[in-house]
Amino acid sequence: NNFREAAEDFGILKLTYAMILQGKHYRAWKTFVRTGEAPDKAFRILGDIIIYAFIMYTIGCDEGKWKHEQEVLEDDD
Repeated sequence: NNFREAAEDFGILKLTYAMILQGKHYRAWKTFVRTGEAPDKAFRILGDIIIYAFIMYTIGCDEGKWKHEQEVLEDDD
């Protein structure tokens, strides 16, 4: 099941789904930091948090939420 299909199955936006998954991994990371134990390898959890942040950013770019960044990049001043 891919990311887009999973979001559609739940009837939510891709961005919302990415936020939910990142939150789940963030809680797992906090548990690891607090207890030293994790359901998965610690760096895999941390890597997943970063991946979901990147997914949220690319979804935002795709939806035009970051137009101001493009304007800054194109500004020659």
